[in-house]
Amino acid sequence: MQELTNLLARLRLDKTLFSRDEAAIKQAVILPVLKALGWDPFNVEEVAPEYTVGGQRVDYALRELKGGDAKVFVEAKRGTEELEKHEEQLLKYAFQAGVDLAVLTNGSAWWFYLPTQRGSWDQRKFYTIDVLDQDSTEVAQRFFEFLRKASVEDGSSVENAKRVMRGRQRQQQIAETLPKAWSRLVQEPDELLVDLVADTTEKLCGFKPESSQVRDYLRTTQSPAVPARVPGKARAARTKQVLSKRQPSTYSGHQIESFSFLGRTYAVPTFREMLTEVCNILYARHAADFAKVETLVGKKRVYFSTSSKNMWEPRRVKGTSYFVETHFSADMVVRFVHKVLALFGYDPNSLTVNLRQG
Repeated sequence: MQELTNLLARLRLDKTLFSRDEAAIKQAVILPVLKALGWDPFNVEEVAPEYTVGGQRVDYALRELKGGDAKVFVEAKRGTEELEKHEEQLLKYAFQAGVDLAVLTNGSAWWFYLPTQRGSWDQRKFYTIDVLDQDSTEVAQRFFEFLRKASVEDGSSVENAKRVMRGRQRQQQIAETLPKAWSRLVQEPDELLVDLVADTTEKLCGFKPESSQVRDYLRTTQSPAVPARVPGKARAARTKQVLSKRQPSTYSGHQIESFSFLGRTYAVPTFREMLTEVCNILYARHAADFAKVETLVGKKRVYFSTSSKNMWEPRRVKGTSYFVETHFSADMVVRFVHKVLALFGYDPNSLTVNLRQG
């Protein structure tokens, strides 16, 4: 592994390399990395270039010499290329060929996929590496887990990938289910919850509310935009107003076209670009106190940091030393954007997501 660690450290010294074309990235980055992982880049049976799948070609197929079956697809792009628009094509080829592991890279960013698993293209991505921003030793360890020749041949690379994906899916499912659990809990509050809220209220102000008052309050927290006990026509008018501004219940499977914020519309190709652009806008408007984004933290990962070391898919906020984590699903991006906006005092309705039609 030391050979790979040293190679990655050398690559970081020449960042101009990563602005080169695809051929240069293949020669100077991808093939040396594969060689350090035990593959023979000079053996076209083992590292097969321009591998044909259904009349189309993948840049490299890593194969077993014994049976000749492709085990991993590696698709390369030029150093400045955004990878998102190429993942669907790669994963379709890999799925068609029955290849369990695929990699999309522009030299600095390496995106790892399990193409034959269920879910959207984005959900099949289980890990990302950034050669320029992450620690070389840590990156080398991950490369060994997922792409080392011996690991690919004995199947442990796919098992390692599935383990990482299960961890991601577990955290994502918990994050998506917690609001539902809270909604159910406050709609039909247990006596223990009612007593806890009542006792805490008494400690704070000296007066203990009735149980019925606590229950009424908890029910209103389920949907604060439509207060409970709004009578007759007033409730109907308020409900109609809220429904007119309602966004889809899920953004999964949709493509974003743009977002509107404070009377201006911004065209963005992906939900992650929306997150990055919102952060750019907020810094331009709130540069003096932008540092408070550091208060937004997760249990197991950093959302904003001046170091991208512990981030999965960091993007720099324009004009700052901050990186923002963007490795989220579409639904998680929208929720996180609203959290960031709330931090700076903006109402959730100040931003609207405009989806691509058709």
